[in-house]
Amino acid sequence: MNNTTDIRQLIRDLNFETVCDHYNRRVETSSKLRSLLAANMVENYVGLALGIDDLYGNYSAWDHKLGPRILEARSDVAVFKLAVKLSKIQSEKEMLDCIYAENIPYLKVSVGSEIATLLQPSVHWVANSRSIWAYLLMKHASIDAANEELHLYQTGGYESEMQYKIWCDIHQRMHINLQKLGDWGNEEAVVQSHATSEEKYFFIWADAIANALYEEHAT
Repeated sequence: MNNTTDIRQLIRDLNFETVCDHYNRRVETSSKLRSLLAANMVENYVGLALGIDDLYGNYSAWDHKLGPRILEARSDVAVFKLAVKLSKIQSEKEMLDCIYAENIPYLKVSVGSEIATLLQPSVHWVANSRSIWAYLLMKHASIDAANEELHLYQTGGYESEMQYKIWCDIHQRMHINLQKLGDWGNEEAVVQSHATSEEKYFFIWADAIANALYEEHAT
């Protein structure tokens, strides 16, 4: 039987100086990505958006070294055109449908949702190993269960059709738990005398909390 985890206590135990540093780096990266996209600087945008030039541009791609594999399969122009579309889409279903329709190898839910989130951080949220683990932690209130279930989700491979459908389904169910995680993080940031998130960057903040919990407790 999995032991019940006090998630609020896990958040209290986080080093919020580290969390806020991560959040601020991601906010800066989000601003840079939007500027590069607006300036039509294709190569510079794609190198950052795929985590090749800086891990803060895309943890999903950087963690699994997917950036070079994506660019071996498709041009940087193709990735840039997808980003332009994602910068305008306002619903999660449309965002996921767009990623699926473009059919760029290795650029699936995790990498694509991170591209969308850094372009529209008040609208979209990241569904990668780190944030999904945090979602599962909230869902089960158990570190053991979150670890076990994430490992099951990771067994299908990046190009598996079933894997894609599973991750799409998870992504669309994450919103409420990520909202709660971000809110709890804001409450603790105040207690620890740190600045809270700006509303327009809320899902970058929630992702920073998720990342810190994952780094501390995922196996």
